[in-house]
Amino acid sequence: MDLNLTRLRFTVRQEVDPPGPYALFSVRNEFATHYQRTVCVADGLCHSCLDRENCPYPANFAQDLAVDPYALKRHQKPSLPFVFDLPLLPPAAKKGETFEIFLNLFGTAINHVSHYVEAVRRMFSEPVSRDALRGTIVGVESIDWRGNAQPLSLDDPASAMVIFAAEDVTFSFALPDRLILQTPLQLIRDGKVSRTLDPAHFLMSIVRRVSSMVYYYGGYEMEVDYPLLAQASSEAGMADAAIGWEEWGGGKCAGLVGEATLTGVAEDFRPFLALGGLMHLGKGAAYGMGRFDFA
Repeated sequence: MDLNLTRLRFTVRQEVDPPGPYALFSVRNEFATHYQRTVCVADGLCHSCLDRENCPYPANFAQDLAVDPYALKRHQKPSLPFVFDLPLLPPAAKKGETFEIFLNLFGTAINHVSHYVEAVRRMFSEPVSRDALRGTIVGVESIDWRGNAQPLSLDDPASAMVIFAAEDVTFSFALPDRLILQTPLQLIRDGKVSRTLDPAHFLMSIVRRVSSMVYYYGGYEMEVDYPLLAQASSEAGMADAAIGWEEWGGGKCAGLVGEATLTGVAEDFRPFLALGGLMHLGKGAAYGMGRFDFA
């Protein structure tokens, strides 16, 4: 599977008392704005910019569709090439305390790591939204696939960044028993957000997301027998499920959260589940939503 990844860990010191445990999930309103401000040479006027073809902003945020009609049918609109892992802040969190967030970059996005790091720094130091959390980056590290940390410079993160391959992630991954939906998951089914989790739909959604990410940002078409996987997904089930719809922060973040035991998952899904945990799933996946883990 031809896809490289890098995983960054930021340690952030809170410069104000956070507005609540869900404060970090406003990152969606902040990050794209600060990334554009980091790289833009045309005051945000992308339609008239003469350097658009070389600009990192559309390369990472435009989500241009595939030209190949067969690829377009398989993958449809590309995902964003990054994913934030965001924690819930403690209810009693105070100014001066620190927390950690993670940022995963996929494929071609790795080439722009310095822009990503600077955009995260600005996102906390110069927040746009009134309800955003103000903070200072006190450390950034590159985390390898085993969890080892390499300190990075805020000014030149690429010089020591650790890059690993998708095969590294999938190599030692074992098919899981227990699925844990850590942050609200919204999957669209028949044009509507599903209020229940169907194992087959969940598995095939992961297959589509991973294969799309590999195609658009790894430049590689995975050899996937979609009909065979679809048939295999129909044999999967759940037991001991405790999954329900939750609304966080007054409904700003909503979706399915909880745990269940997966049964009947075919070996063919193993690489997709391994990478899917880094890519999240569903609406708002790039900004912390739809994070799932296994136990």
